[in-house]
Amino acid sequence: MGPQQSGSVLPRIWKPAVLLFTLALIVWRAPNLFAYPRIWAEEGAVYLSYAINHGWWQTLIASHQGYYSLWPNLATLMAAKLVPLHHAAVITTLFAFLGQLIPLALALWGKGRLWSRPAAKAALAGLILLTPATGEVWLNSINNQFFWAISGVLLLTEDLSAAGPVRKWIYRGLLALCALNTPLIAFMAPLFILRAVREKSGEAWVHAALAVLAIVPQGLAFLATPAAAFEGAGGRLGKVDLPTIGLVLFNRTLVFPFAGRGAIRQLADYYQNWAGGDPLLYTVMGIVALALLAALLIWLSWGRGRKWLIGGAYAIIAPLTVFTAMTPTDWATKLPLAYPIIGERYFFAPAVFLMLLALANVDSLRPGRSARSAACAAAVATVIIAGAFTFKPSLSDFNDPRWPRWRNEVIYWEKGLQREIRVWPPPWKLEPAK
Repeated sequence: MGPQQSGSVLPRIWKPAVLLFTLALIVWRAPNLFAYPRIWAEEGAVYLSYAINHGWWQTLIASHQGYYSLWPNLATLMAAKLVPLHHAAVITTLFAFLGQLIPLALALWGKGRLWSRPAAKAALAGLILLTPATGEVWLNSINNQFFWAISGVLLLTEDLSAAGPVRKWIYRGLLALCALNTPLIAFMAPLFILRAVREKSGEAWVHAALAVLAIVPQGLAFLATPAAAFEGAGGRLGKVDLPTIGLVLFNRTLVFPFAGRGAIRQLADYYQNWAGGDPLLYTVMGIVALALLAALLIWLSWGRGRKWLIGGAYAIIAPLTVFTAMTPTDWATKLPLAYPIIGERYFFAPAVFLMLLALANVDSLRPGRSARSAACAAAVATVIIAGAFTFKPSLSDFNDPRWPRWRNEVIYWEKGLQREIRVWPPPWKLEPAK
């Protein structure tokens, strides 16, 4: 093969090669989850239990826990109706696997100008895969919603003028799925509208319409949920103030990706001591943390291009995450969220948004010509390297081989040896009707 032929092949194969590499990493991180698939928490106790005991349409349109999410409904419906129950975990795991691949494929094949170079696209995929806080969202359909939120932000930054008819319909379909799988798209609707107003693009208005329409199913799901459900499940709404928002977000979206769980645990201990012994210091430090995050967000979002859309997504979703996250019922505030492990799933998407914003500054400015570009390049490299080193170990808190195997649990239940089927993590379980 000559030099010209070799050069023409590389542009065609590098994207599939990177995607295959990420697939291999996903399997390598937890091969037992493919060899012995499991059901995770509400995926079994709520979604699969409902699918087993209700019809097709009831399952598809059901809303759980205050919002609508099609993906776990569809996954558990297929698991409950199409295969024997002992194979249900295979179906939900495959759905979760596919949901995690969508943003990776968008990162590699997308047309966003913020990351147009091959190195930037590879780094984008690396950030989605390796940014810490992926443990609780890993390979379960109920937490795929956070990967769908990332897909929504990637679509928000796409260059729609470069999309042909087929790509436009693919994007429309993906955005519709994002809107039906996570309530976060409805909250980002103002950003889609602002993009359409600024760009004066018909296709941007189509995306804005889809984002606005997301308000309908999510609003109906919220209104259909009894108020007691929000207070009973660990206090999902409220119990929050500005200092707490600042300290939690500082810990979980800024410190954690760089320094890991040990560092944020030590910081959270300081916050707890301030809250109990020196409320004034707690308030001051919380406001300072919030101001630092705001200044960082403005600094990274400033300039040409669509960076401001990513900054806007973080500004909307990150505080909303603290406000709506569930916390232990015996705490009077949302301060437990500053600790590692607790509510880790909630901060995956906001942490990725912040790192995508950093990456956008590397790709949109000439390296070596800007202190911002150099600093962001160093930050992105640090998070990817740190994430690579902790990629496998950080899953240990959410992947214990001593926890019950789904297939064995179903067999015990079918033989009448136990009334319920235990799922991960303990003590979650479901009691399907025979």
